[in-house]
Amino acid sequence: MDGDFDTKKSFFAKKHNRVRSVYVVIFTLGVVLALILRSFGQGGFDRLSSFDSCDQFKGDQKDSCIGKHLVFRISFVLFIFFFFQMLILIGYRGNDTADFRSSVQNGWWLGKFFLLAAIFVACIFIPNPFFLVWGRISQILSGVFLLMQIIYLIGWIKDLGETFIEREWFVALLIFTILLYVIGITVSVLSFVYFGGSKCKLNSTVISLVLVFAVIYSAISLKVETGSVFESGVTFVYCGYLVIAALASQNNKTCNPFSMENASTLQIIPGIILAVIVITYSTFNLSGRSNAFRLAVDKDEYTGLQDRAPYSYSFFHFVYAMASLYIAMLLTGWNLEITSSSKTVDTGVISMWVKIVSQWVVTLLYTWTTVAPLILKDRDFD
Repeated sequence: MDGDFDTKKSFFAKKHNRVRSVYVVIFTLGVVLALILRSFGQGGFDRLSSFDSCDQFKGDQKDSCIGKHLVFRISFVLFIFFFFQMLILIGYRGNDTADFRSSVQNGWWLGKFFLLAAIFVACIFIPNPFFLVWGRISQILSGVFLLMQIIYLIGWIKDLGETFIEREWFVALLIFTILLYVIGITVSVLSFVYFGGSKCKLNSTVISLVLVFAVIYSAISLKVETGSVFESGVTFVYCGYLVIAALASQNNKTCNPFSMENASTLQIIPGIILAVIVITYSTFNLSGRSNAFRLAVDKDEYTGLQDRAPYSYSFFHFVYAMASLYIAMLLTGWNLEITSSSKTVDTGVISMWVKIVSQWVVTLLYTWTTVAPLILKDRDFD
């Protein structure tokens, strides 16, 4: 019986991972198209009346206006695609293959690609002012998506630490903990070297706070039973990464020697590739963090090959709908100012502060999850 259960579980895992992979490809293609059109593909659209609002600008500013509105359009197309599938699939867990919703999730691929193309063509002829409103909506709701990512990250850090302890990898745990703190300190030192200095007091303050916070939550981890210096080390490294990424988003050449405000096409390409990898990878993993996203279920749940799916279809599409909003912000630097001529990815003051605030939220949430079991003793945190 155990072998039969394992076979069924493996079948479900492979089947549904293949389906998820197709949606990842669709999403990734949308992100790549948005990046290409924003950076290099504005020509031709300026002759359409729906882009007339960009005629008030000239040269690079006009290209930026058209590029940003194209990004908003693709974001809107992807959101509609995933959002309506989410609505259709609410409550459906794959236990009835005769239900048309099984085909909605697992099939009709050619029709879906044609549908995406049709929606995009239709959006081309919708006037720009509509998508400025859409940009504002994306700006607000993308904060929700970032919070989801942070919650996922905290859960992953906790799970990783528990895995090392459960498998009694104590030597590896010690080695990795030391390595993490070495990396965190190195990142902080490099941040001071490249982004700090007397002329960049804000940068120096932000970097210093990373170190101060690391000392605080590391000390707490050593003092409380629910703490783990390994988990604190992971948090330290991630927060250091967020801050160095934030400071690298500045367009201030004095405080950011890596500023790419006037970058060439070849300089932009690595940033484009990195953006695609980060968005798709984080979204794919986040979509697997719902309680319903599990492969380790009770054997009684499997009554045949047409039983419950190992993840929530509707939540999966909800995550990708939210990610569709997020890409609009990432690819425009969270800046709705359409006169910006920069074609680089995820740059600007707003983008910088989004990362800095995200780092503070990660710090606060991680610290809270460490001390909460001591403060709220009547709650079950398992």
